[in-house]
Amino acid sequence: MHKCERWLRFEILTTMRNTLISDHPDSERIDQIGVAVSSIDSVVKLSGLEELFMGELVNFPSVNGAVLNLEMLVAGVAILGADDAVKMGEVGTRSFDEVLLPVGIGVLGSVIDPIGRVYKQY
Repeated sequence: MHKCERWLRFEILTTMRNTLISDHPDSERIDQIGVAVSSIDSVVKLSGLEELFMGELVNFPSVNGAVLNLEMLVAGVAILGADDAVKMGEVGTRSFDEVLLPVGIGVLGSVIDPIGRVYKQY
């Protein structure tokens, strides 16, 4: 990608983000709010969250996600739930928490989903 194209893409994403989150309840912490620019196969490209870390939990209005990859302008977030739960243009916020799963004797032999809910205990 050429330098001018990258700058133009950044400007478009920034303008879109500012327009969409201007009426968000947490708009005073604009650096902690991002906008979904694409959603394909349970992976959302999220723009605007600049200080994410790998494995961080991201909150969307109807579902949570986990940060899987970090790029220069966007972050790839895996949706932990229904794959059509997040649409392009939806707002995601940082949680400052890692995705953690319970471990120990209490969950030995159990079926656990990626969010940490126990489905079946033997």
